[in-house]
Amino acid sequence: MVSAGVMPVVLNGVLWPLALTQAPPALILAEPQQALWYVVPLVGIPLLARWVSMLVSTARWGSLHFELTGEAPAPGGVLRGQVVTGLEKLPGVRRGADAAGHATALAPEYRVTLRCIAQRDLMLRSRQRRERVVTEVSTTVAMEEAITASGKILLLPVDLAIPSDAPVTMITNDRGEGIWWELVVESTTLRPALQAVIRLPVVKTTSPGTAETGEGPGSSAEEMAASTLPDAIDGAEATRLVSGEPRELVTALEKERTAGDPRSVAGRLVRPKAGLFRMGYTPSGELVAVSLRGDRAVGDLWSGLLAVVGVALAAVGMIPLALGLLVVIVALRALLGPVLVRVVAAPENLRDDRVLRRKHQSRCREWSAISSCKIVPGMQRVSRQGTIVKWDLLVQEGQKQSLLALRTETEEAAQALAEAIQQRARGRSDTP
Repeated sequence: MVSAGVMPVVLNGVLWPLALTQAPPALILAEPQQALWYVVPLVGIPLLARWVSMLVSTARWGSLHFELTGEAPAPGGVLRGQVVTGLEKLPGVRRGADAAGHATALAPEYRVTLRCIAQRDLMLRSRQRRERVVTEVSTTVAMEEAITASGKILLLPVDLAIPSDAPVTMITNDRGEGIWWELVVESTTLRPALQAVIRLPVVKTTSPGTAETGEGPGSSAEEMAASTLPDAIDGAEATRLVSGEPRELVTALEKERTAGDPRSVAGRLVRPKAGLFRMGYTPSGELVAVSLRGDRAVGDLWSGLLAVVGVALAAVGMIPLALGLLVVIVALRALLGPVLVRVVAAPENLRDDRVLRRKHQSRCREWSAISSCKIVPGMQRVSRQGTIVKWDLLVQEGQKQSLLALRTETEEAAQALAEAIQQRARGRSDTP
């Protein structure tokens, strides 16, 4: 959310003062052609307005996430769960009247829609995509209060039937389309309006409770998780990721990512390299997940371009803006710098490694201290394909909650990893 405002703030905070300096309004009256200085700064206004709207909506509604309370969603089944909000009290209650004419308080209603989307590229190597809605079901619900171990929460109950002929989540079907499911929550009766999109995996299951009965490597839960992951790896590759030194893995995985993205640095200026994610099981039963994100070359190029603007501002005497731009450069380099995260669910503990530049942080968690692991929506950004959500894993250790450093690009991968970790933690805690 914060990173989405970097470019709007830079455009409006740097280009507007520059335009006002080079073409003051009084000068435009005498020389109308000087108004061209304001063409680029005007582009930043809708971008800034969009970012401010996102901030206001997030501040109003908080971070939303979905918790599954029923069986795993599958064609012909039912999606049962709840959308948990970040609100502390019920929003704007409206007044109504009962049959006797007495005033009553009614919570505002929300529209919850489960939608299946099919997307395909119009041309090879083209960014133009076509989307179509395969099927959708919706209902209207009211917000409810619930008391949990962590305190009071406000939630929206979800109970939607999934058509039996609906497709499952997949990377590519026989028509060359990617299939995914999303849960859309909307409310237009309050301001700012709530509109959230949460992606959910819909897969075929062999039998009820299958994911709960398997233990150890090769169990049905692990096989199903591995089969539904787009970046699942074999045992040999998983062993290499577990045993590899973290800094050496950064170099090796960066070469793989570069080979898969032939664009030049200038071509990646607005859209850097996509994150790399790998997950699999070693022959000895260790679960490993590795992610690599960031684009050092793009960060260096952006820093150079902004540095040139900063020098120009300093040259015309705008020192405060130049210093502010320096802060933006430092934040941008930290945002776009390469970050490697490795999570290993070993028999004895759960450990995660994080490599940021030359810094290497490592942490181990004992299985006996872990009570649960669930996914929560992390960083969100707006693209031409809609809102993109990156998912974090939240580990519960007694009364303390902490985030694993791993951040996945897809909800399916995050959910599979969270379920595998929770299953191992449950198995350890049940062992006498």
